[in-house]
Order: sequence, then C-alpha cells, then structure tokens
Amino acid sequence: MNKITKSAFAIACLVGSLSSYAVTEDEIKLLPGSDKLTQEIISDISVSIDYKDEIFKVIIEYDNAKEDVNSKKIKTLFFNPRIISRSGTHTTVEAFAQFQTIKQAIAHDAFIQISAPYSGRGIAIGIFDSGIERQKAFDHIKFITCHYEHSIIKNGKEFEPTCSKDKSIIKNITKGKDAPDDDWGSGTAIAGVLFSRAYQSQGGGLVGLANHSTINIFDIVNSERTTRNGTPIVDQLAFEMDLINISKSDSKDLSKGIFYIPPIYVEDWSRADVFETADCSNYPDMNDLTLIHGSLTALINKLINKGAILVTSTGDEGITGKTQFPACLPQVISVAGYVPNSVTLKKYTAKKSPFSYSPYVFAYNKVVKNTIDITQNVSNITTISAPVNHDTFVIGNPNKRVSVWSSNIAATQVVGCIAKMKEKNPTLNQEAVKRYLQATSSGYVHKEGDTDNYVPKMDCDAALEAVPEA
Repeated sequence: MNKITKSAFAIACLVGSLSSYAVTEDEIKLLPGSDKLTQEIISDISVSIDYKDEIFKVIIEYDNAKEDVNSKKIKTLFFNPRIISRSGTHTTVEAFAQFQTIKQAIAHDAFIQISAPYSGRGIAIGIFDSGIERQKAFDHIKFITCHYEHSIIKNGKEFEPTCSKDKSIIKNITKGKDAPDDDWGSGTAIAGVLFSRAYQSQGGGLVGLANHSTINIFDIVNSERTTRNGTPIVDQLAFEMDLINISKSDSKDLSKGIFYIPPIYVEDWSRADVFETADCSNYPDMNDLTLIHGSLTALINKLINKGAILVTSTGDEGITGKTQFPACLPQVISVAGYVPNSVTLKKYTAKKSPFSYSPYVFAYNKVVKNTIDITQNVSNITTISAPVNHDTFVIGNPNKRVSVWSSNIAATQVVGCIAKMKEKNPTLNQEAVKRYLQATSSGYVHKEGDTDNYVPKMDCDAALEAVPEA
C-alpha cells in the first residue's frame, strides 16, 4: 500500500488503476447523504480510485491500544468500514473516507497507516508526442509545451513561440496550416490511457492508470505536421532542446520523472528507419543524421544516469528483428504490443482507424491470440511487451472511449505500471524497474513463426507486489 503523506509534491523539471478492493453500489447507498447521489456517481465511487479527489478508497490500519476520544471521533467519520484482518491490537479495514478525514487521521497515533490504490501520486510523467486535445477527461491537465521548427520574426523581434494562440504566428510557422492542440491524435490517445478522469457521470467512464501523477505534455511534431505509419515525425531539434533543458534538472527531481519517447522517424519516407545493432550504430543513412542521433543518445543516457525512467515503443512497421530509434538502445525500456487472450481476430478486414492520420487498421485471417501483433517491430533486445490495445479517447470523436491499437498504446500501459511502482518505491532506477518487470512477467510472447525474438509479457500486479516499499 502507498502511504499518503501530508507534504505536497512538486518537481522542478516537469512543471488509476481501478481499486483492487471493490465496494458494491449497495454498500455506497448506505453511506450518509447517499440519497442525494445519482446512480452514475454511485457507480463512479464503486469502481474508481476517487471521485473528484474528494472521496478516497482507503485501507486503514488501526491500533486499538492507542484508541482515545479523538480517534473514536475520527473512526465514526469513516463510511461503512469492512474489516480485512486483525492481528493483536491492530485492525485493518477498508473504507471510504473524505480526504480531510484522511489528513486528520494521519496526525493521530492510533492510525498506523492510511493507504490508497496506486495511481502515480508523487511521480512526474512527461509525454513527448503530438500534444493533447482538450476534452472533459483532461480538465486537470495544466502543463502543455509545444515547439515548432522555426523561430518567427514579428515587429522586428525574433522569438520561438511555445503553444502560441496567435493564429498569424501559427500559420506563418506551419506554412498556412492551422495547428490545433493535437492534430494527429496519438498524444491524446496516450493521455487517455494514463491520465483520464472520465467518470460514468461525466461520460466515458475511463479512469487513467496514473491520473494522479504530475503531468506534462510535449508537442514535438514537425512543423509540416507529417506522420509515418500513424506516428508523428519528430521535430528533432525541438525534441533535443527539450531534453537538454530537462537534463539540466537536479537528480533529486529527475529521479521522480518518467518520460515516454516515441520512435524517431525522419522526413525521408523511402527509408526504413530501423537498426540491426543494439547501439543503433548502423543507421541506413542517405543523409548524415549521425550527430543528431548521437546527441539524443547522449541526452538519454544523461537522463537515465540522473535517475529518470525512459520508455519508448518499438514502432509499427511490422519489422521483425529490428526496431526504431531509440528502442534499439538497450538502456531504454522498449515496449512491443501483443494481442491479449481477451481479443479474437478471425476475419481479415481493413477498417477505418480512430486516429485521423492512419487510414486503416488491419485485422487477421485466422484466430490470433497471445502473440506479438503483426504490425509491431520487435527485436531480441525489446524489454517487455504489453497489450497492443487499450480503451482511450481520440480526436475524431471527443469524450467517447474507443479501443486503440498501437505500440504507443502498449508502451503507455508500461508507463502507467512504472508510475505505480515508483509511487510505492521512489528509489527505483531504470535498471531496477527493468528487472522487476522482466522477473515478474507472465511468460513470453513472439510473432507467429518467429523463433528468435521472444519478449516477456508484463504482469503489472505481480511487479507491483514484488517491489518493496521504500
């Protein structure tokens, strides 16, 4: 269990899982004031970590030997507690409580531990992708940074706009095109998996894996707003500038950070941007990009050495034995997506993608389960695999949850799991996270017919259980 502390968390460099202990709707209806709650809100409380940060599912360990009048008063405020265990004078209960009650309880010696389900509290997550479209589920996300390739001269002054709302500036930079908050959808889909707070009563009914983390969204798509296989082509200079600025932060702050980095595609679509060697050194180059990739590698290493966790996806070109940069670096946590047992794909189809940028999503001509998805890149140094699909939100149909398939989505689920692990034990570094993910995996998966590239399957519950509390 993660102990809730009274100190607020802030990280200098970066300005839910559903509860394991379900409470039934009938139990909630017994709570004081429940007659004023709508059925949708009752449903929200029964399945979610909290409702609008006011009501928390908590596990309370109480020492009866230290009970006094004040502690008894606090106990009466807890809603319908359920005894989980008794040991000596200690009683552990599950209850709903108002947040202010929790803070009062922490200050009393009789309450040994007040815990809540892990959801990224105290952890900062930075997502480098295509930005995020504003939807109801993201109202709590405050920090969004975007860069464009070129500075702009206006009124004789040169400056680099960041998320500029000045349409004349945006259109100058993007050569006449509007640049909305997320015009490709990838960043929005990632944010939905991790950060959504869309309760049933608000529409959508999707609670993000790490929705209590400190959230930063970086838009690093090139000014042409082009993509490759659904993944936005990165403005490498802007990306490099962001990493340089972040790498200057103190190790104490960076050790609380998790960063998602997308596959780095370049403008020349005729090239296969994949690497056969573990150090990414054999770049199949027609243009000299070695210095750019070299400097990015150095920055990635610097962030990892300072305690940050870096996660990337392997890419979605269906290549076996090779991956994109930076997934070809063994020091990063690279993720490929597998088809889970809950999904059955029988008939070959070509259907419209929920993303605005990718015209088709391909299914299969026979039953395929528990294998690396055919669209995924994978190699023998791929760190871990996660389900290739997850419900989230997209830009084509705001506020309505859909299932999206992508290596980005697989990697996002790993980011969410790591956020829980780091919340439980903030001392975990990159190598420790890798070890726990791989050692607690639920077996291996591979592509059909591929006998060279086996990848461990993430079991987040097992990894979280194995991580000791700091």
